[in-house]
Amino acid sequence: MTTRKRILFVEDEWLIRILHADALRDAGYEVVEAGTGDEGFAIVQADGAFDLLITDIKMPGTLSGLDLAAGWKERCPAGQVLISSAHLRPDRMDAADELITKPYHDVELLRVVERLIGTCQSPCAAP
Repeated sequence: MTTRKRILFVEDEWLIRILHADALRDAGYEVVEAGTGDEGFAIVQADGAFDLLITDIKMPGTLSGLDLAAGWKERCPAGQVLISSAHLRPDRMDAADELITKPYHDVELLRVVERLIGTCQSPCAAP
């Protein structure tokens, strides 16, 4: 039995987070959501078993998305990082493996996620 691929989705704008997280779930991924970099880092510390981190850059709290991405890469060097932002230039990606510019559509997001961690075929799709 194949386990579902896990994604940590960190975005402070709750509507954006919910809509895109639901699209990822519909595609068969397991998604854990966080609203701040601090909350995301606490999740990583408690349960770092994720295949992909998707994070916004500017969020409330002490950790930005770039801080979170750097901490993620220290704890999980093989894990993939997708940064989503309207403010970040591609030359500032630091610990990111990929950048998606806001606003983006679910189709774009799924294309990038599949490129980074692969698809969830029927064995890992939600029951």
